Amino acid sequence: MIKDLVSFDPFKETERLFEDFFTGFNFYPASHRVPVNAYQTDDNCIVEVYAPNLKIEDINISITDGVLKIEGSSIKEKSEEGKQYYRREMNCGSFVRTIILPAEVKEDEAEAKYKNGILTIKFPKKEQVKAKQIKVLAE
Repeated sequence: MIKDLVSFDPFKETERLFEDFFTGFNFYPASHRVPVNAYQTDDNCIVEVYAPNLKIEDINISITDGVLKIEGSSIKEKSEEGKQYYRREMNCGSFVRTIILPAEVKEDEAEAKYKNGILTIKFPKKEQVKAKQIKVLAE
C-alpha cells in the first residue's frame, strides 16, 4: 500500500481524468492509448505522439484555452478468414489524446510534423511566460 502511495502522481492522475472527460468518459486501459512525451524549453512547448501507421489526412489537431487535443485514425486491418488470434496487441482504429499545456503559447504559430511514426507539435511560448535571465553585476 505504501508503494502505491509513493508511485501516485496527482498531476498524471488529474491529466488522465481530464482526458477521459474529453473522450466521452471512455476509460481505456493505458495499453490502448498512444504514448505521448510533452516537455518545454525556454522558448517552446513541445508534444510528441507515437502514432505509427497514420496518414497525415487522418490526424486532427486543435487547441483551445491551453488544452491540446489530438485525434487520429490508424489504418484498419482487414479481417481475414481463418485467423484465430490468441494474442493481439497491434491496435487499429481511432484515438483521442488531450494534453494540458504548462504555459501560455502562441496558438496561431504552432507547427506540426509527422515523420517515422512520430507526430511532433511545437508551440512558441508567449513572451510573458518565457524565463528571463538577470545578470548580476559586481559593484
